[in-house]
Amino acid sequence: MKRKVWQGDVLRFIRRHVSGTRNLDFQYLSEEITSASLAPARISEIINVSRSGHIGRPEFDGREALFYDRFFAGKDLAVISGKLKGFVEEEKLDFPSPLGTEEDTDETYIRRFLRYGLSNLYTPDTEEGKEEADESGPLPDISEGRSGPAPEPVLNGGPEREYREEDNTEASVLASGERSLASVVRQNWFVLFLLAFFFLVSSMYLFASGISLTELFLGLFHLPLPAFAPLALLLAILPKAAGLWEASAAYRRYKKQSEGAGSFWTIAKFGAEDTVVPGRGVFDAGQINMQYGLFSNLTGALCTIAFYLHASELEGFSSFVASHPADVFLFLLILASAAISICWDFLMQMRPLPEETDSLSENPSNYLMGRLHVLATMLHLMLTLVFDGAMILYLLWYGYAERFSHPVLSYSFIFVICTIAFYLWFASVSPHARALKVDCGWLIHMIPVMSAITLYYVFRDFALSPSSAVCLAADLLCLFVWSRYLPAGRNVVQGT
Repeated sequence: MKRKVWQGDVLRFIRRHVSGTRNLDFQYLSEEITSASLAPARISEIINVSRSGHIGRPEFDGREALFYDRFFAGKDLAVISGKLKGFVEEEKLDFPSPLGTEEDTDETYIRRFLRYGLSNLYTPDTEEGKEEADESGPLPDISEGRSGPAPEPVLNGGPEREYREEDNTEASVLASGERSLASVVRQNWFVLFLLAFFFLVSSMYLFASGISLTELFLGLFHLPLPAFAPLALLLAILPKAAGLWEASAAYRRYKKQSEGAGSFWTIAKFGAEDTVVPGRGVFDAGQINMQYGLFSNLTGALCTIAFYLHASELEGFSSFVASHPADVFLFLLILASAAISICWDFLMQMRPLPEETDSLSENPSNYLMGRLHVLATMLHLMLTLVFDGAMILYLLWYGYAERFSHPVLSYSFIFVICTIAFYLWFASVSPHARALKVDCGWLIHMIPVMSAITLYYVFRDFALSPSSAVCLAADLLCLFVWSRYLPAGRNVVQGT
């Protein structure tokens, strides 16, 4: 179904398809007509409208001649007219079409589009409420009520940065809610290129130096505990520390631009105090998100430390790893962990733009790959997955090779079971996870898999002992906790 063309369509077509135009050109034109300053974010909101309630600029009504002279005079009208026809078909716009007569030219077609579009100030969703708005006065400007100008919604850079066509394309995608996988890749292509470039250079360096991936794994494992444990914990804290630093920088920029009192966490998360500015949010510094992300990372780091402690108790483990290199497996593990971290980031970016600035909704702009906290999270996730995955492989391999000797299991293995179960519970079904509606609720169902593998490892490779009985009891307890989150028991748990 076609809809009536409105002012936002005119501005969006000019911005995207007429070369050399910027958002600032519309701002300057408005200020030239009215002799009054205009909040920079207001023009972008008209161009990238994502919900009803936005209105155009009254001063643009009836100014089609000025728009034509400013943006189309001296240009190749045949090319622009062709682009305009494609734009009208793509957006399914309704306005008087060409008559097909000799008098109707590319110029008259463009002028007709400007005349009908600029005269309609209302989005299609608010067209029905136009009469009510006219009786009670104009709809309030979205920038009214603020003590200073709103921050300009840019993706990477300060408010003084000029818009380029590709910048507006990304902002338009963020604002419109159109976040397909292709659009997300297009938004993050440069960071992906840099990561691939770094991976290639690192691989070439390791190859030229004759350093294998197994040697890198052993290098981490040979670190003393006073160095290994703080390193794992520091890596877990780094993403949130980087996010707070970015949030502070964004808040300082906002305070420098605006005299308003804005809340620190809303400015950092949404880019403005009372609206979601596409591309402007950098980090969610809310209490629940901070606690959930921080303790998820810390419990994951505890799993890594628990693996380290248990493997350190096994006699001859380092020699076994050195004599049984698994470079191909480690390389595939690195690729898999990189794919998992990138998919996590892309899924977060493909979430819909939140309608309100509440404390629980996710802003996809916070997960652009250029954010430092996103890169730190991906680094933590990759290193944790690679180290823990390599530990699981070598522990099972070593245990199988030593199965006939039946050594006594070290009590340190109880930490492996408990930390993994604690991480799976907290990251998936804890009150914080349910409040944030995280996408990893399925992790709770990895507890039976963990219990089966650990029991197989304990009773296949080690002698019966009090330590193995304790591990059995711990696994049974984990399975009991997991059973409480099955469909039959979920209401009982949530009702307590």
